[in-house]
Formats: sequence, C-alpha cells, structure tokens
Amino acid sequence: MTLGNKTQIAAQFKPEIDNINSEIESLKQEINKKEAARNTLYKTYIAQAEGTKGTKKIGKGPVYKEKNMMLL
Repeated sequence: MTLGNKTQIAAQFKPEIDNINSEIESLKQEINKKEAARNTLYKTYIAQAEGTKGTKKIGKGPVYKEKNMMLL
C-alpha cells in the first residue's frame, strides 16, 4: 500500500517537477549567453587597454576620456 502511495504521489507531481526542471535549464542557458557576452566585452576592453584594438594606444587614451566626460 505504501509503495502504491509513493508511486501515485510521484505521478501527481511529475508534470510540475518537469516544468521546474525545464525552467532551470532555460535559466542556465540564459546565464551562459550572458556570461559569453560579458567575456566578449571584457576581451574587447582588455584589447583596447593593451592598444591592440580601437585607438591602438596603450592605456585608457582619449576615447576613454571622451566617453567618461559624456557620463558626467
């Protein structure tokens, strides 16, 4: 009788568990996309600071100062 109850309870909550698990997977995928975007932006930031991209000047340079002034 107890085994039957466990099976019945598991069957009752299985759709809800599946929905929650699929939502968790969806959120994990979204996190992975955001991390990839962040990493790409960080690589660009580092490349500009090293002078290998953008203005080709090492350091923060005039573009950084210009953007910083726009924020004020």
